[in-house]
Amino acid sequence: MDEKLHGELNHLKGEVKSIWAYLKESKQSTGEIQKLQFENNRLRDFISSLKEENMKLIQERDSLTFALQIVSREAMNQRPTASSPTNTSNNDTISQGEVSVTPCDNTRPNERTDQSEWQVVSKKKKKSKTKKQRNEAQSNANDSKDSVPEKVSTTLLIGDSMIKNVQGTKLGEAVGHRVVVKSFSGATTKAMKDYLKPNLELSPDQVVLHVGTNDLKQKEPRHVADSIVDLARQIEKTSEAAVAISELISRRDELNEAVKTTNKHLNSYCRQNAWNFIQHQNITEKELNRGGLHLNFKGNLNFFNNF
Repeated sequence: MDEKLHGELNHLKGEVKSIWAYLKESKQSTGEIQKLQFENNRLRDFISSLKEENMKLIQERDSLTFALQIVSREAMNQRPTASSPTNTSNNDTISQGEVSVTPCDNTRPNERTDQSEWQVVSKKKKKSKTKKQRNEAQSNANDSKDSVPEKVSTTLLIGDSMIKNVQGTKLGEAVGHRVVVKSFSGATTKAMKDYLKPNLELSPDQVVLHVGTNDLKQKEPRHVADSIVDLARQIEKTSEAAVAISELISRRDELNEAVKTTNKHLNSYCRQNAWNFIQHQNITEKELNRGGLHLNFKGNLNFFNNF
């Protein structure tokens, strides 16, 4: 009986040792997994920063291209409507009743025996040449008029970091006209007043505002909506651009209800002022990233399509 118990105890000891060894290996594996997760997160952040830098470069390129188009258009408008008439030498000008005799070489007239080699330029030829010049001048004027490019419609999408992943070139291809995207991370409605001024100098035809979520910690929803409306009126006063307001995107924190209230006020203001109101009802918590404030891949896709 004692030997049987002793055998069972030894068996149990062996089981405990194997379990303990397994737990040690599991702890080591867990540590390695945590290290790999940390490294993965670090690489994700690095890739995100590279994408953001790439977007900034694309936006700068779009701005420079647009400015170059404006300069080129102004230069074309300043071109003369007709080219200056070509100056003629005294040898080609013939007064009324005169006949110009031009030798074919430097031999004096009285030394030549073949009179057929002399060229006679009459008054009739002068008239024909003048008519040709007039036709060329008219042709140049028509070419200058036709070469003036048509004005390209441009939309300026300006806002906070929520629009940083929207590519203006692709959005422009989707809507059928030029789109310039200007994203300012962490921007509030107060800061946006200063950001708007230099961008309105590009004379866009439409301005889409997406800002306000960074104000919600300091302001009530009604005050946030009022600040956005002030920006829209600033655009109308300082430019001829049409105004559109993009509603705030839902959040995964305690301010989500404030987002909904702000959007209700904005919708009402847009109806009163005949502004276009862009809604994002197809973006829910499922379309947010792990932080709960910015968009994941699907969220960015829906956000892009809403414009």
